[in-house]
Amino acid sequence: MKLFAIIIWLLLVTRKILFWAQLWQQKEYRLDRIVIYLKNKRNLRSWLGYNVIFNQGLKRPFFTTKATLLTVASFIVSAIIANLFLPTDKWWLGLLVSYLIIPLTVAFFVLCLSIPSYIAKQIIIEIAKIKIKTRKSPLTVIGITGSYGKTSTKQLLEHVLKTKYKVFATGQSHNTLFSVASDIIRFLSDEQTHAIIEYGAYKRGEIKRLTELIKPQIAVITGISKQHYGLFGSYENLKMAKFELIESLSKNGLALINCDDNETQKLRTMAGQSSINWSCFETKKWKAGEFKIINGNLNFHLQADGKKLIINTGLPGSIYKENIKAVLALAERFNIPADITAESLNNFKPSDHFVSQSTGLNKSMLLDDGGTSNPKGFASAIQIAKDLKYPKKILVTSGIVDLGDASDQVHEELGMMANQTFSMVLYTGPDGYDSFLKGWDKLSGNKPILRIMENSDLEKLQNEIDENTLVLIEGRLPARVTKLLKSI
Repeated sequence: MKLFAIIIWLLLVTRKILFWAQLWQQKEYRLDRIVIYLKNKRNLRSWLGYNVIFNQGLKRPFFTTKATLLTVASFIVSAIIANLFLPTDKWWLGLLVSYLIIPLTVAFFVLCLSIPSYIAKQIIIEIAKIKIKTRKSPLTVIGITGSYGKTSTKQLLEHVLKTKYKVFATGQSHNTLFSVASDIIRFLSDEQTHAIIEYGAYKRGEIKRLTELIKPQIAVITGISKQHYGLFGSYENLKMAKFELIESLSKNGLALINCDDNETQKLRTMAGQSSINWSCFETKKWKAGEFKIINGNLNFHLQADGKKLIINTGLPGSIYKENIKAVLALAERFNIPADITAESLNNFKPSDHFVSQSTGLNKSMLLDDGGTSNPKGFASAIQIAKDLKYPKKILVTSGIVDLGDASDQVHEELGMMANQTFSMVLYTGPDGYDSFLKGWDKLSGNKPILRIMENSDLEKLQNEIDENTLVLIEGRLPARVTKLLKSI
């Protein structure tokens, strides 16, 4: 009996430590994000290891040095605590206690590792500052922020600007002080004339500190929604955080904003009588129009220099229209010829940060929006799915994280929207599930919504999908689910 209990303990403790290590890593080792996670009643069950015991699949971190140290140290301490009781009649108590306190054990070592980690990060940031200050040539810095569309706008703009200039751009979704500093040290050179920096934040002051590292001459605001609302605490704080990028502009700097987004427009009134220049995502001499969806992709015409240029972006749906307009405005401002801009947009190859279309399980159409989910992007992906003509449509989502008090309203609205497009939903995460279900049921005509908890649920999903099915992936899914949906 004792030996059997120890074997079970080893399996459960290993799974639970790996789960909490990957959770801290996913939340960027930020206590505020862990607190938001635990405020969800369903997530509280992970403290007891409910998901470890009953869920199939092993969640584990990407084994960086920090994650490896965290995992090993947590396991050693858990084993020591259990071993203290093993020679006694209450050996089972040691197993139980060491298992239950794993979240605290992992948190303790996160705290311990945060000190050397902080010191190392500060050294990296200071080196980056020195590199920028000792540059031999001027650098035009374009800063991009917003609740959505930062990375896609950055990648589109980089692709176009590279046709004329030597361009530095932060990698993928690198938008924190440390990640931007690391990219500057590794990739910024004196030959580069333009830099495109993505400025991200989870609370006020973070964008300001990033602008103190590298200050923009042009600030691009893609749009504002309730993404990470729970971390900001209020919509006002969220807007003020984005406004920090505009505040960093020098006299006669340019703030380029998405005027089609009401919340973004309000930033202009916050600036008062500042001397910076304001502009919408508009061109002065060029005229972009006739935006249409052809074969699922965004097409439009660009009237410039007496020519009518036809552009097929290869981007699905109309959700990237504002990104394109921002890029056009900047391309014109930087004197890139219209025909070269059009050619660049025509041959742009989207990364995995863009919604993509591919053939999936059982020859289904897979619409993949599997990056970080946000309210605006989620709603836009639903619209893309709605516009595509398929007899059966299935949504697979994990919900949206870090919404805090806004979670109920956002997920309920998304549930209602989804009901008008999809015949079935499979929900893989705890975030917003109850509220999404509430919105879904308001319009439901007995349409099923399932929780993926066991392999049997995946079998149900597999049986529902065929070549006449469109499947939308929204947000990050468990690896086993993504693997199944993408199998051909």
